[in-house]
Amino acid sequence: MSEEEQYDEAMEHIRETTQVILTPDDFSDGNFLLYSQGMHENHELPDLEIRGVPGMFTGSASALINEINSYRIVNRDNPVLVGQTMRWNTGDILVEESEVYDNTLLLTSRLTDVECCVQCECREAGVTE
Repeated sequence: MSEEEQYDEAMEHIRETTQVILTPDDFSDGNFLLYSQGMHENHELPDLEIRGVPGMFTGSASALINEINSYRIVNRDNPVLVGQTMRWNTGDILVEESEVYDNTLLLTSRLTDVECCVQCECREAGVTE
């Protein structure tokens, strides 16, 4: 079976054995919390959580959770661990321990400050102070 077929099969299995819950995020006014439910019970892997998701990105965040959960089933020998940075099509994701839910990993953005990038771009462009 090809790798693509393995991922397709895993994605179908994820949809049958887990769900993604969407709820208002108490820690981020006006945004949403999304988390998987069923990974721990059905696959002995921590569930995933994303906080502070704007409403227009809830579909993308839900798809991301399912994609990463599918990856985790196919790649059990390469687990997603707390403290890791994952390179994904959405950008660099930092994996942290959830402060709210047991047996859950929190996915956050690795990029939290653009000042360094702006300084590098200015320096490369020859801008001086």
